[in-house]
Amino acid sequence: MNMKKILSMALIFALLISVSSAFAVVGQEPPAEGEITITGIMPVEDSVGPVAEPTVEGNLLINEHPVLITSLNRIAPVLQYGTVAFLEDGRIMLMGVDENGESYAKLILNLSEATLILSAASGEPVALENIREGEVLYAYVSPAMALSMPAQASAELLLTSIPADFRMPVYAEINDVVASEDSSVLLITNQGINITVNADTALSPYLSRQFLTSEMLLPGQKILAWCGPTGISYPALTTANKLIAFNTSYTGTASVDSNGVITLNGDVLRFDRLAMPYIHNGAYLVPFRKVVEALGCTVAWNSADSSVVVSKDEAVLYSFVSGADSVTQGQGDLERSVTHALDTVLGVTYMSIDDIVALHNLKFIG
Repeated sequence: MNMKKILSMALIFALLISVSSAFAVVGQEPPAEGEITITGIMPVEDSVGPVAEPTVEGNLLINEHPVLITSLNRIAPVLQYGTVAFLEDGRIMLMGVDENGESYAKLILNLSEATLILSAASGEPVALENIREGEVLYAYVSPAMALSMPAQASAELLLTSIPADFRMPVYAEINDVVASEDSSVLLITNQGINITVNADTALSPYLSRQFLTSEMLLPGQKILAWCGPTGISYPALTTANKLIAFNTSYTGTASVDSNGVITLNGDVLRFDRLAMPYIHNGAYLVPFRKVVEALGCTVAWNSADSSVVVSKDEAVLYSFVSGADSVTQGQGDLERSVTHALDTVLGVTYMSIDDIVALHNLKFIG
């Protein structure tokens, strides 16, 4: 065993002792079940330096120690608009106008079966063949654009049939839902705009006759909202007159508060004293089996080769070997890198919370 691993194990052992001692200091009795809810995470510093300082938006701050979050949520699509120049082979050319009033090839939109094409006025589906050259088109596209001339991007949503002098609806993903005492809710979205939904908002699910209320709106859902005037603050604030909600593609939700308490699908997770989350090298590491089993998965450990197989409903989700820096998804050989090496310490395997969120397609609530 190398010196770095010995030091890491010693630090973790010290952490466990410190957590147990914390109860005596504050005069609390340990719960009878032998489990606790985390309320005071002690940071474990890397042997080569302190926990990294925050450098990107979205970092967690746990007990005043920054934790880098690299892959928790999908990047919001980018709004582009222009005039349709041609439509062929599943592609649309958008033309823009430069500062001199000259028309130029702005962006090629690559369409797929998943691309939504909707009427800007009603939100009803529009057939691709009904889009005409010369009409104005609004598109929400992937921020990852091909560096060609013109640039190319995958289109997630197209808004067409736009009336003159029309206030365009907002397409966004709900990051959080904040309830108010007057029964209205505030939707915190990934587009830098907060949308109030009240009793006057006309709500409906996409292509469904089912009844929808504001209480049924969830983090991770995508919405198309027709709103009133928007404030000039950041994030902007507006009220929805009409809102269409789409089915969420996430499998659940996860959150971590400033004390390190983890909530999965609305339930606070509790940990055994000998398997506690900790901060290491800027990552928030959690006991892997405890978290994954709380998500309804089965974890199989093979001591012969120190491998782990995670499955749900008898289907293999992914597998890995202790100490690896990647996992194998499904039963194939598709490798996916993880942000922190998957190590087993004192019989407990740890994984960073952002890797679990990504692998299980959870919506992270900041």
